[in-house]
Amino acid sequence: MNRDEQRSMFTDSNSHQAFRETGRHAIADAKSLKDALTRRLGDSMHDAWWRRGGEILERCIQDVRAAQYPMPTNLQAVRCSLLRHGTADGMRWEYDEHSATAPSLGAVEKVIDLVQNSDHPLAEPLEYHIGRVLAGHAILRDVLRGRVGNEHFTDWSKRQWGVPSGPDVEAARALLERTFAHEQDEVLIEGSEVITAFEALLKDVDGQWSVAARSGAALVAVNSDEKTVFVNVAHPFRRSAIRRLMVHEIGGHVTRTNNAARHSGVLTTVPLGNDAMATEEGLALYVERLLGVSSAMQERVYAARAVGVAVALEEGIDVVFAALEPSVGAEAAAQIAVRVKRGVEDFSAPGAFTKDHVYLSGGSKVSAALARQPDLLPTLLSTKWDLDTARKHGDLLRLSDQPPFIPDQSFLADIDCSISTLRTVGE
Repeated sequence: MNRDEQRSMFTDSNSHQAFRETGRHAIADAKSLKDALTRRLGDSMHDAWWRRGGEILERCIQDVRAAQYPMPTNLQAVRCSLLRHGTADGMRWEYDEHSATAPSLGAVEKVIDLVQNSDHPLAEPLEYHIGRVLAGHAILRDVLRGRVGNEHFTDWSKRQWGVPSGPDVEAARALLERTFAHEQDEVLIEGSEVITAFEALLKDVDGQWSVAARSGAALVAVNSDEKTVFVNVAHPFRRSAIRRLMVHEIGGHVTRTNNAARHSGVLTTVPLGNDAMATEEGLALYVERLLGVSSAMQERVYAARAVGVAVALEEGIDVVFAALEPSVGAEAAAQIAVRVKRGVEDFSAPGAFTKDHVYLSGGSKVSAALARQPDLLPTLLSTKWDLDTARKHGDLLRLSDQPPFIPDQSFLADIDCSISTLRTVGE
């Protein structure tokens, strides 16, 4: 940390008073001003020091955002080919090479320097996070330029999100083999209407968020950095699916982001820990179950995603589609197949984007953790950390001063109100 940043930590009267009371005799044999003040004031000074340093880190880390996931421009064309012909033979992913962004080298160097010279309790996991962010930007750049082979891309994906464990795949296959009562057909809602419903709900939750239309691999996606919810308007939505997605995306992801932003100096808005994505998606799934909106079909889709990743590691996209279709139907099977193969240069060969297994594994881990330790829920909903980091460092938060919003039945009533007047397809 440079002198200007150290000096900026002591701008209030209490800090200057502490320095005067410490006196020359206290700093005579101290290595730094911080050492002198810590020696004089003890743990309270050390706590104030690293929290102020954390505020500086939080400001700087905003310039080192994670890369977006590979998003082929012809994703829907590949999906349609699978649906119509059962194959995507002869097709390859196409990308907009200019869609990649990367943090400036100066911003990265500044954050790394601050982290390496910080005694913040979360400095080590933050340094690991920065390494993952830089690796993500590098791989995305190579994917868009067609310069990364299947093996290299899959190895990167494994380091980011791991792979489904043997027991997870077995459990997923067992779920898919169970007799399944298909949900009754519902009226369909146009995507443009869904945007209106999300806008109405977000206006009540937090007016700083916006909603935008975007095609892609997901029906709805949240970008926490941009405070934007993206809705795929290319497909109509079932009313029950809208309800569940609102709980998952707003009750889960948006709520967690907003709660985390209420804290300062504790890096709550940074997804720290090896399993941050699994915890993020697992907690959103937990909120679905908490409010009673999860569906048997969606649980099968989460299981199918884990199986899809396992198959994609060994086979091409046609085999993934064929393996899943009997269990979840052609529409869901095609959607999962393109999800687990996006970014893979030759998707007719083995290789996978492994992220999608975290819904199943993360849901299991979060549910098991909260069954053992229910009082962990406020901490998890107040940070973007993974389970292990929340357990280890949750006491750094001052939840008594900043209690989190926890989605409840009144939140569900707000959702029902926002979708009650939506027009169906054809109206």
